[in-house]
Amino acid sequence: MKLLFIDTSNSCINLYVIRNNDSWAVIDPSASFHEIKACIPDISETPKYVLLTHAHFDHILNIDDYVSRGAKVYV
Repeated sequence: MKLLFIDTSNSCINLYVIRNNDSWAVIDPSASFHEIKACIPDISETPKYVLLTHAHFDHILNIDDYVSRGAKVYV
């Protein structure tokens, strides 16, 4: 299992990806799926989970992008 830090400089918010083989989850997705894919090109197209530490707009801004790919969301 790997914990990856992604610096989303354009939104001034940081996020984390937890990755275990082909399964992955994103914590506080301040970036779109495509932005994460640009940082981690070999990541699968379907995130398993979105984990939110809280529901401020900056953390839920891209939530539909992940839900449409089949991710389950937990707050």
